[in-house]
Amino acid sequence: MSLSKLSIITVVKNDATALELTLKSIDSQTYRDFEHIIIDGDSNDGSVDILKNFSSYTIKYISEIDSGIYDAMNKGLALAKSQWVLFINAGDRFVDKHALQNWIAHCREEYHFIYCNIYRTQNYDLKKLWIQKPPFKFKWYRNICHQSILYNTKMLGSFHYDTDYSISADFHLLLKFLTQKHGLSFCKVEQSFLEYKSGGVSQKFAMKALFERWKSFNGLIENKYLKIWNLLNLSRQILRLFLVQKFSSIAKA
Repeated sequence: MSLSKLSIITVVKNDATALELTLKSIDSQTYRDFEHIIIDGDSNDGSVDILKNFSSYTIKYISEIDSGIYDAMNKGLALAKSQWVLFINAGDRFVDKHALQNWIAHCREEYHFIYCNIYRTQNYDLKKLWIQKPPFKFKWYRNICHQSILYNTKMLGSFHYDTDYSISADFHLLLKFLTQKHGLSFCKVEQSFLEYKSGGVSQKFAMKALFERWKSFNGLIENKYLKIWNLLNLSRQILRLFLVQKFSSIAKA
């Protein structure tokens, strides 16, 4: 049996409604050369029943206790057998039935990453376009939403998320690639193929996420001037978030 071109990895825990929405969205795609790997964190809300009874296409899943989102994502990576990897969380969905076909059409052997713009949704009636910026510009490092990235495992080799970073391991991984690998090639597609459900852990624990990024900068950037440059930018973000939270609490008082 030939291997699929794409591995789609979904992690979920006790979110059966969102999981079903994502399964239906993937099933609607005209592009079918993929394997779908689902890592369930020992759900007790019916998520596993949905997986057991799903028959529209073949899925591989495991359901067991894990130590967090990135531990679950690492389990998915260990099972992935394709050249390209895409993470889609429960509740995320494609913008239309041709989205995956149009996205995968940009895949080239020489690209390490292919990324696109993405929609953030508060609910499924309201969505906002998030323009993804280059991951580095004038050595000012930026994160890219991991649901908007196709990873080329043939070029990158095996990789995993550092679970010491419970909120920002995706940022840490991308920064690690940028600082430790040379000649990385990024392809930006100026379209949006996916919408993801906002309100995840990085938003719920935004201050912790920023301090984890601080830890990443300290550990991965060797050039002291680049380190200062990026830490100053991060300090600005931390101050802005602190002020927003402070004034929000005053307004609610």
